[in-house]
Amino acid sequence: MAQRGIREYEGKKINEFPSDLAKLEKCTPVYEEYAGWKQSLADVKSYSDMPKNAKKYLERLSEIAGAKITLISTGAERGQIIKV
Repeated sequence: MAQRGIREYEGKKINEFPSDLAKLEKCTPVYEEYAGWKQSLADVKSYSDMPKNAKKYLERLSEIAGAKITLISTGAERGQIIKV
């Protein structure tokens, strides 16, 4: 996942979005990597039943977004929504 607002420009991390297109073209997003999980989430009915690494990913996503996660969709069906 790319870190919110963090880019690398000429070897340095910057937080602001470059207004200069030439500078923007030279920027690359800074990514964080997370361990995955092999278990399907399709049948998971509660947050506590989710794999540990899925919970870590969601917690970090919430932190980066600056917003609490209240619903998680684990599939296309209406019943595949978890209230957190």
